[in-house]
Amino acid sequence: MIRLASPLAILVALSGCVPEAAPTTGASCLAEGGREVRGKGGPICLRPTTDAGKACATAAGCETYCLADTRTCAAETPRLGCFSYLDAGGQKVALCVD
Repeated sequence: MIRLASPLAILVALSGCVPEAAPTTGASCLAEGGREVRGKGGPICLRPTTDAGKACATAAGCETYCLADTRTCAAETPRLGCFSYLDAGGQKVALCVD
Protein backbone atom coordinates (compact mmCIF):
# COMPACT_ATOMS: atom_id res chain seq x y z
CA MET A 1 0.00 0.00 0.00
CA ILE A 2 1.26 3.50 -0.84
CA ARG A 3 1.03 6.00 1.98
CA LEU A 4 0.87 9.69 1.16
CA ALA A 5 2.54 12.31 3.33
CA SER A 6 0.24 14.41 5.44
CA PRO A 7 -0.26 18.08 4.49
CA LEU A 8 1.53 19.07 7.70
CA ALA A 9 4.60 17.00 6.78
CA ILE A 10 4.66 18.61 3.35
CA LEU A 11 4.48 22.12 4.83
CA VAL A 12 7.29 21.34 7.25
CA ALA A 13 9.45 19.97 4.43
CA LEU A 14 8.83 23.04 2.26
CA SER A 15 9.38 25.56 5.06
CA GLY A 16 13.11 25.62 4.30
CA CYS A 17 12.41 26.72 0.71
CA VAL A 18 11.90 30.40 1.37
CA PRO A 19 13.08 32.90 -1.27
CA GLU A 20 15.44 35.66 -0.17
CA ALA A 21 13.81 38.92 0.81
CA ALA A 22 13.87 41.57 -1.88
CA PRO A 23 16.52 44.23 -1.32
CA THR A 24 15.15 47.39 0.24
CA THR A 25 15.32 50.56 -1.81
CA GLY A 26 14.41 54.20 -1.53
CA ALA A 27 14.13 55.78 1.91
CA SER A 28 14.72 52.48 3.75
CA CYS A 29 18.00 52.02 1.84
CA LEU A 30 19.22 55.45 2.89
CA ALA A 31 18.07 54.86 6.46
CA GLU A 32 20.29 51.75 6.57
CA GLY A 33 23.30 53.80 5.43
CA GLY A 34 23.11 52.54 1.86
CA ARG A 35 22.97 54.21 -1.50
CA GLU A 36 20.65 53.35 -4.33
CA VAL A 37 21.93 52.60 -7.85
CA ARG A 38 20.19 51.47 -11.01
CA GLY A 39 20.88 47.83 -11.90
CA LYS A 40 19.74 45.93 -14.97
CA GLY A 41 16.69 44.68 -13.08
CA GLY A 42 15.85 47.99 -11.39
CA PRO A 43 17.03 49.85 -8.29
CA ILE A 44 19.55 48.15 -6.00
CA CYS A 45 20.54 49.21 -2.50
CA LEU A 46 24.30 49.09 -1.91
CA ARG A 47 24.96 48.85 1.83
CA PRO A 48 28.27 49.50 3.58
CA THR A 49 30.04 46.48 5.08
CA THR A 50 31.30 46.44 8.65
CA ASP A 51 34.84 45.44 7.66
CA ALA A 52 35.46 47.68 4.63
CA GLY A 53 39.16 48.09 3.88
CA LYS A 54 40.31 45.46 6.40
CA ALA A 55 43.29 43.37 5.23
CA CYS A 56 42.40 39.80 4.19
CA ALA A 57 43.96 36.70 2.63
CA THR A 58 40.86 34.51 2.07
CA ALA A 59 37.08 34.81 1.86
CA ALA A 60 36.78 33.88 5.54
CA GLY A 61 38.40 37.17 6.51
CA CYS A 62 35.52 39.30 5.22
CA GLU A 63 31.79 39.83 5.62
CA THR A 64 31.42 39.69 1.81
CA TYR A 65 34.36 39.60 -0.61
CA CYS A 66 38.12 39.69 -0.05
CA LEU A 67 39.17 41.68 -3.12
CA ALA A 68 42.13 40.05 -4.89
CA ASP A 69 43.74 43.22 -6.26
CA THR A 70 43.96 45.05 -2.93
CA ARG A 71 43.64 42.10 -0.49
CA THR A 72 41.09 44.13 1.45
CA CYS A 73 37.43 43.54 2.29
CA ALA A 74 34.84 45.05 -0.05
CA ALA A 75 33.29 48.33 1.07
CA GLU A 76 29.72 47.63 -0.09
CA THR A 77 27.33 44.75 -0.59
CA PRO A 78 26.23 43.58 -3.05
CA ARG A 79 29.29 44.22 -5.21
CA LEU A 80 28.44 45.02 -8.82
CA GLY A 81 30.51 44.91 -12.00
CA CYS A 82 33.52 42.74 -12.80
CA PHE A 83 36.11 42.08 -10.10
CA SER A 84 38.38 39.38 -8.69
CA TYR A 85 38.14 38.04 -5.17
CA LEU A 86 39.97 35.48 -3.05
CA ASP A 87 38.02 32.29 -2.30
CA ALA A 88 38.17 30.20 0.89
CA GLY A 89 41.51 28.72 -0.19
CA GLY A 90 43.01 32.11 -1.11
CA GLN A 91 42.75 31.47 -4.85
CA LYS A 92 41.88 34.35 -7.18
CA VAL A 93 38.40 34.06 -8.78
CA ALA A 94 37.00 36.45 -11.42
CA LEU A 95 33.33 37.40 -11.22
CA CYS A 96 30.95 39.76 -13.04
CA VAL A 97 27.64 40.76 -11.40
CA ASP A 98 25.01 42.93 -13.10
